[in-house]
Amino acid sequence: MPTLSIRNQLLLGAFLILLLVTTRGHNALSFDLIPASTIGLFFLLGVYFRKVWVLTLAFAIVWAMDITGLTWSGNTDFCLSNSYLFLLFSYAIYWAGGQLFARLYAGESLKSVATLVIIAPIAGALGYLVSAASFHYLSGKFETDFSVMFSDYLTRLPGHLEGLAVYLVIATIAHMALSTWAKRHSHAQAA
Repeated sequence: MPTLSIRNQLLLGAFLILLLVTTRGHNALSFDLIPASTIGLFFLLGVYFRKVWVLTLAFAIVWAMDITGLTWSGNTDFCLSNSYLFLLFSYAIYWAGGQLFARLYAGESLKSVATLVIIAPIAGALGYLVSAASFHYLSGKFETDFSVMFSDYLTRLPGHLEGLAVYLVIATIAHMALSTWAKRHSHAQAA
């Protein structure tokens, strides 16, 4: 992936954080038609930002939103359990998937699209497995039967991957459009 200028990094980072704040669970200002952006956000942060401090900042924002939702908004603590720390690993898997895609990126080509179509679902499935399994086994809210956890995982996985796909399709289209515009703009200035 080409490195973005500092200005473009700040703009993209601000946009992704705004997207997170407007679509994340109990804090959502979004419509029901728009899935939560958290997993897509972490994947895209991995694609566009190489520094680990960006991942740490995103963790802190998600944590602050969850704690704020619990303490000030009166949300239930159903999801906040011993397993909550495993969300960090789950989100890190999405970020690592984005990092891997960025390393294998071959420009605006079918090869890059194919690479994304392979890496994103694998990262999505692994990240969700860590999240679901840890919640199932460590939250104390479920029977610790592997077959029940795996059945629930398989039932929920398509919706999880669909949410990831929505944001990656939008990001791919936006990336290609902006890249095409930038190339035309630089050719027009050179002429």
